[in-house]
Amino acid sequence: MPRAENVQTLIRLLYECALDPRQWSVFLAEYATAVGAQMSGLVVQDLRNQNGQVTAGYGADPFWERRYAEYYAGVNVWAQQGHSLLKPGIVSAGDQYVSDAALVKTEFYADFLRPQQFFYNFGGTITREDNVASYFTASRSRKAGPFGADEYATAQQLMPHFAAALRVHQRITGLEGRVEQAEGALDSAAQGVIATDVDGAVLFMNQTASEMLGVDGTNRTAGIGGLTLGRKGLSAQHPREAIRLRELIARAGQTIMGNRAHPGGVMFVSRPGKTSLKVLVAPFGGVRNKLRVAPFAARSGRNQPAAVLFINAPERIPVPMVEQIAGQLQLTPAEARLAAALVDGKSIKEFAEEAKVSLNTARTHLKRVFHKAGVSRQGELIHMLLTGAVKQP
Repeated sequence: MPRAENVQTLIRLLYECALDPRQWSVFLAEYATAVGAQMSGLVVQDLRNQNGQVTAGYGADPFWERRYAEYYAGVNVWAQQGHSLLKPGIVSAGDQYVSDAALVKTEFYADFLRPQQFFYNFGGTITREDNVASYFTASRSRKAGPFGADEYATAQQLMPHFAAALRVHQRITGLEGRVEQAEGALDSAAQGVIATDVDGAVLFMNQTASEMLGVDGTNRTAGIGGLTLGRKGLSAQHPREAIRLRELIARAGQTIMGNRAHPGGVMFVSRPGKTSLKVLVAPFGGVRNKLRVAPFAARSGRNQPAAVLFINAPERIPVPMVEQIAGQLQLTPAEARLAAALVDGKSIKEFAEEAKVSLNTARTHLKRVFHKAGVSRQGELIHMLLTGAVKQP
């Protein structure tokens, strides 16, 4: 059974991957060792059209990763038969989809798995949007035997952290995309971004967060309410919410320090006479140079960043971005608001909740956006909008 400290190492590495994708190879190598696998990887699979690709891998020859994208994703019997179990947060194994006896009779085994000496497989689903699923997977030989309860337990412990790290990655990617387009664009982001140490001391924040807190250099203004910045660090105005906020920050920080395994969470911060702020708190594996918005970093003598907070206020809807996107792709206002939300790092579910529409309605909007943009994945759409590379009809 993997030791607790090994699982903590994997969790810390996950949050480092959220900030630096180059760390995936390190994480996957450690994960493969922890579960006794010859190969581990991250896979994105279109379950309807049966195509996919290995986005990061360890232990597999790049030749086979390319062949998977070119052909074998289309004959992957595990993906073909595993629709019902490929749900976010679920850990499952290949033999739950296809029996061992049936597997050995397939082209997928004979021409793809057997040449690599892979037979047993298991993994966890990270995301599922309509028919597109992303998951992490691990494989080993028939001689090594099936994966057991200890390996499943390790994967299950990682599931909430995959989801939290993905949320951080989506938001950081969106913000960095704007930074690459124009100097100072990070400060114009609609959401506030704050990094704190484990005690809640603010180490850096973007301009939006400064305005939200009423902090502009040495000057103080009213801010937008709900959150405060004092000698003891970041806090909420309501006592109970202040306790909850500090608890989320502390747990996220302890996770980065290896003393806890808490993925952070979302909370709402009340404001008198106004709609509540939505605050996402997650472990933060380090600081990237592009997130350099930090007079606070030089002032603080405390620990390194341990938690990152993304703060959304309903009144700070990026209308210009919505209008720009609508014009770029000839979208309806509802479709443009969805596209802008994705660029801002939100999920389809989060958009549906904030827009007060059903998840099915949001997915219908997304399909229409994909059609008008000429893309099939959210990543393609976000990249197109951030770079201005809109496809011509």
